[in-house]
Amino acid sequence: MATINKEYKVLIVEDDLYGLRFMESSLRLSGFFVESARSVKRARRLLTDQGFEGFVAVLTDYRLPGETGLDLLRWIREGDPSLSTVVITGQGEKSIVEGSLELGAFRYMEKPVTHQALKGIITDAASQTRRIRQSVSDRKGLEDLEQLDQQLNAMVPVALQDQTEVFYRPLHEVGGDFFLSHVSPQ
Repeated sequence: MATINKEYKVLIVEDDLYGLRFMESSLRLSGFFVESARSVKRARRLLTDQGFEGFVAVLTDYRLPGETGLDLLRWIREGDPSLSTVVITGQGEKSIVEGSLELGAFRYMEKPVTHQALKGIITDAASQTRRIRQSVSDRKGLEDLEQLDQQLNAMVPVALQDQTEVFYRPLHEVGGDFFLSHVSPQ
C-alpha cells in the first residue's frame, strides 16, 4: 500500500456511491489523499473551506444532482485557474467532452474507469497543477524583484547607473541559483 501524501490532495465529485468508493480506494492506493463530495454544492463548500491551494486535482462526474460537472469546472476556473480538473463522462458523450475541454478541463475520462487509467491521469493532473502554480509563484517573485530593483537603482549613484545591468529569471529557467557579474569602467 502506498504512503498517502497530504500534499497531493484530490477532490472526487461523484454521486454514484459505488463509483465514488472505487475511485477513492484507487487513488488512496496510489498515494493520494482524497476528499469526496456527492454534489457540486458540497464540492464548492469543500474547496471554499479548505482552499483551492490545498488540492492538486479535481475529478468530477458530469452528471450530478442539481448541477453538472461543467458547472463546477466553470466555478473552479474563476476561483483557481491553475487547479487541474478531470471530467468523467459516460461513453459516447462527445458534446460533453468537447464542452469540458473548451472550459479548460485538463482531461476527460470515459466510464468505466480503471485503476491504472485513473492513477495515470490524476498523477498527470497533479503535476500540471504544481507546474502552473510554481510558474505563477516565480512570476510573482520576479515582480517583487523588479520593485526591489527599482528601489535599489534609486540609491545607485548616477555615475554608475549606466554601468549596471540586472537580469532576472526564475531558478528553473536558468538551472542555478544566481549569477553576479561586475564590469569595470574602461
